[in-house]
Amino acid sequence: MARTIFKDNKGRTLREGERQKDDGRYEYRYRDIYGIMRSVYSWRLTEADPQAKGKKHCKCLRELEAEIKKDLHDGIDTFLSKKVTLNERFDLYMKSKINLKESTALNYRYMYDKYVRDTLGRLNLADINKSKMTTFYITLITEKGFQPITVDNVHTVLNPVFADAVVDDIIRKNPCTKAMETVRAMPGWNDPHKIKGMTCTEQRKFVNCMLSNDCFSRWVNVITVLLGTGLRISELRGLTWDDLDFEGDGCIHITKQLIYRKWSDGKCYNKVKSVKYTASERTIPMEPKVREALLAEKERQKTLPHRNIVIDGYSDWVFLNRYGLVLSPKSVNDAIDSIISKYNAAEKEKVSNEDEKPKLLPHQTNHMLRHSYCTRMIEKCCEPNSGIDVKIVQYLMGHNDAKTTLDIYADVHEEFVKQTMSRFAGEIYLG
Repeated sequence: MARTIFKDNKGRTLREGERQKDDGRYEYRYRDIYGIMRSVYSWRLTEADPQAKGKKHCKCLRELEAEIKKDLHDGIDTFLSKKVTLNERFDLYMKSKINLKESTALNYRYMYDKYVRDTLGRLNLADINKSKMTTFYITLITEKGFQPITVDNVHTVLNPVFADAVVDDIIRKNPCTKAMETVRAMPGWNDPHKIKGMTCTEQRKFVNCMLSNDCFSRWVNVITVLLGTGLRISELRGLTWDDLDFEGDGCIHITKQLIYRKWSDGKCYNKVKSVKYTASERTIPMEPKVREALLAEKERQKTLPHRNIVIDGYSDWVFLNRYGLVLSPKSVNDAIDSIISKYNAAEKEKVSNEDEKPKLLPHQTNHMLRHSYCTRMIEKCCEPNSGIDVKIVQYLMGHNDAKTTLDIYADVHEEFVKQTMSRFAGEIYLG
C-alpha cells in the first residue's frame, strides 16, 4: 500500500514520519529502541530555512532526524538522554555503588552537591557535550578560582557517571574525557596528581632545621615516622600501641585508619575505618630512627594528661597532642609549615647580595612527605645491590599497582639524575 504524501506550507514534499503542524512546527515521529512512538519538533525543516522570529534557536528537523536514525542504528536511547538530567543520573549512579567506602561516597556527594548540582546538573544528558564540559571546567578555574586539584576532583566524580550512561546506551560519548584533556593542555595547568616531594638535599635541610630548634621538639617523633614510613596521615593517626611490634628489628602493622570529617549524620568527628585499599593492609619494618621516635613517643606520653580516648572501641593511640587528645591532620600541616617558614626566614637573612637568590624550601604537607618517602625508596632502587625493587616500594606504600607508585608518587629530581649519571660516566660505549 502506497504511503500518503505530505507537503509543508511551502509546497515541499515531506519524508516518511515528517509532518507540519497547524502552528507551523515540523514534527518527526519514530519508534525508539523499545518500540515506543516518540516525536521531535523544530521550526525549521532544513538547515537552509531561517530561524523563526521570536522562537528559540533550534536544530532543523532533518538534522534531528539524522541524529535519531544514527542513534537507533547504534542502539542509543535518544529519547531518554533528552529527558534524564545529570542530577538524576548521578543519584542513580551513587545508589548502584554499594561497595564504595562511606568516606568516599560522602566525598563524592559533597563535591557534586557543592559544585555541580545547581548548575550543570540540571541539564539533560543530551544537552551536555564536550564544549559545555570544557566551559564548565574552565569556569571553575577562571571565575571561582579553583586549583587544579579541585577541578580534577570534580572530574573524578563526573567522569564515571557519564561513562555509565555510555555503557547503558543513553549517550554515545563521554563528554568529560576530551574536555579534561583540553583543560589539562591549557597554559599554566599543573598536574594535581604530580605532587612534588622534597629532593634529598631539601629533606636534609628540613630535618636539620626541625632537630636544631627546640620549639619543634614535640613534632620530631611524628615527622620522623611520616618521613621514615610513608604512612598516610589517616594511617598514622590510626596507630595504636598494639599495632607496633618492637621485638627484633621491629615492625608496624597497618590495619586501620582514623578519619576526621563530616559524616552522613551531618556531624564532624573521628571515626575508625578500614584501610583505603586491600593492599594498604601491610607490615612496615621499622627504620632505626623510626623505632627510636616511636619509643620516644611512648615516653613522652607519660608526661601528658591521662585521657582514655576511646573511638569505635579503640584506645591507646600512638600519637597524641599535648592535651592528651588524638592528633589532628591540620596540626601536623601547621607544624610542617612552621619548620619550612623558620628555615626560609633564616635562609633569606643569609643572603646579603641582591643578585643572589636564597635556596628556599618548597611548601610541603603531611601527604607530600609521603611522596618524599616514595621518592627516596625509588632512588634506593637505582643503587647497585640495594636489594630494593619497585614491587617492594609498592608494598610499602600500600598501592594496588606499581603504576601509581611510579607515575604519581615517585619524582625524578635533577639533583639525583646528576648524581646517578656521574657514577656511570664513561661506561656508555660511544666509539
